[in-house]
Amino acid sequence: MQKINKLKYILLGLFIMSTNILALEFDSVEEKDDLEKVVFFKTQDKITNFKVNKSALHDFKEVNKLLDIGNIIEAEKIATKFYYKTNVVSFKNKTVKHMANISLGRVFLEKGERIKWKYMQLQTLNYVLDSKMKKLGTDYFFFLTELGPLILEVKTKKQSLELIKSIKKDIMKFRKSFSNKTIEKLFYKIDYLRYLYVVKYSRSENLENEKFKTADKRLKSLYTYSSIQEAKILFEKAKFYLNKIGDSEKAFKPLKNSYQITKKIIDKEMTNSESSIFLADIYFSLGKLYSTGTKLNKSIEYYNKAEQIYVKTNNFGKALDCKTKEAIVFKILKKFKKALEVNTLQLKMAEDKFNKESEEYAIALVVRGDILSTVDKNEEALKLMEQAKEILSNKYGKFSKEVKIINSSLNFIRLQKEEF
Repeated sequence: MQKINKLKYILLGLFIMSTNILALEFDSVEEKDDLEKVVFFKTQDKITNFKVNKSALHDFKEVNKLLDIGNIIEAEKIATKFYYKTNVVSFKNKTVKHMANISLGRVFLEKGERIKWKYMQLQTLNYVLDSKMKKLGTDYFFFLTELGPLILEVKTKKQSLELIKSIKKDIMKFRKSFSNKTIEKLFYKIDYLRYLYVVKYSRSENLENEKFKTADKRLKSLYTYSSIQEAKILFEKAKFYLNKIGDSEKAFKPLKNSYQITKKIIDKEMTNSESSIFLADIYFSLGKLYSTGTKLNKSIEYYNKAEQIYVKTNNFGKALDCKTKEAIVFKILKKFKKALEVNTLQLKMAEDKFNKESEEYAIALVVRGDILSTVDKNEEALKLMEQAKEILSNKYGKFSKEVKIINSSLNFIRLQKEEF
């Protein structure tokens, strides 16, 4: 009986392991064998037995590992199968159903399909916040820590901070229900979420203020737990400097270190490292970093590497982002013919993979208009910009920020036209 009580609390987060952070470790072979035979979920003070076969457990753990190294193709296959089993087929266990939502939702997030990600995980977030601990027991903590990125996306700054603080406070209350290793993993997820919160809402121009130092210190103490997580934290830091501040020099070191750690892990874990979406994201950021300096050809090289992986993994939205960046860099280099060639491929991909009324197609039109206006083909550029404006007006409205940006470009081209 004592063994079952101990096992019960270790197993509470079994299916909430969409990253290696919550991948449970076992103190003995016997405990692992017990886990593979039976899983306990606490629901309104009752324990429900749910038998799980060994292959299903192995597959789900594999999803966690695959997602962390960016092997999205294999992860999506397994996550989709898991979702189908628990949501499409008759299945009564809500906890496992919502775990499948989290898992497939994370796949969508990794692919950049944010609407699908929100749709999939919002159902679970609402369920968890409505149920709270009364229905979910200590599963409540595992769910919320896994839903962290979504919380920051849909909640206000104040709501996000209050929720982060309350989760950590409640974990402290129930810490006797968990092993030390599980507590460490939960705290890591909370600290990482707090770190992302500070990055999102910081008004500082660097990561050296006290809030960042505190968050960084907590995370560094747990770096040894997972090297891939260290790489992802460094990547977040680099993106902050690169995208929010525009400081390439400060972004270089964390981005380079993130790349080196990731490449080493992925080369070891994947038969084909050039299929990792996380690696593609790093390549894309390296392309952006070099596009702000003097090594513009290196920028194109990295955008190309990222694009190849995105295409291979059917992530055409991000592949088109690479095309946009490549065309702009060629324009800066005054290689206008090459810029137009890249843009022609961009237009074709946007039409084939989306449609001529999509935002992706409108962006490709804007890029072409920008290139043509640079070589004094202002009349043709204006027509393309007007076409893009119509698409975005239909999609977002005449007074949307997207249309305002197009209007600014149109006004600039008109001024150029008048000057000549």
